[in-house]
Amino acid sequence: MFVTGLVTLDSPFAALLPTFLYWLINTVEGQIITPVMLGRRLQMNAVVVFLSFAVWAWLWSLMGMLLATPILLSLKVVADHVHAMSGLGKFLGARDDEMSTRDQRIFSFIFRPKPAPLPVTAPPPEN
Repeated sequence: MFVTGLVTLDSPFAALLPTFLYWLINTVEGQIITPVMLGRRLQMNAVVVFLSFAVWAWLWSLMGMLLATPILLSLKVVADHVHAMSGLGKFLGARDDEMSTRDQRIFSFIFRPKPAPLPVTAPPPEN
């Protein structure tokens, strides 16, 4: 869009204006409007969203960060509509109910208190 603006418009500022407006509209739609609308309809497990973001950022850098949530939402929609994947759909969804006994055990195992470190003693002096 910028190159086309440079070729057809008189000044570099006039060429930058359509490029900037396109970027602004795309950013507002992709980062604000779509997540808000989808977030109301498709409630997602926050931990899974964060892990998905981290994994895709590691794999594809910036493009992975931009595509992590749409990929995860697509997987959730498919899992919600395919009967064999209903367990995955429930896992990806937000948890409104109380934690199950199994989840409580896992949670208490992960966040168990760490043992105190052993004191460091100086070696005995040599004679």
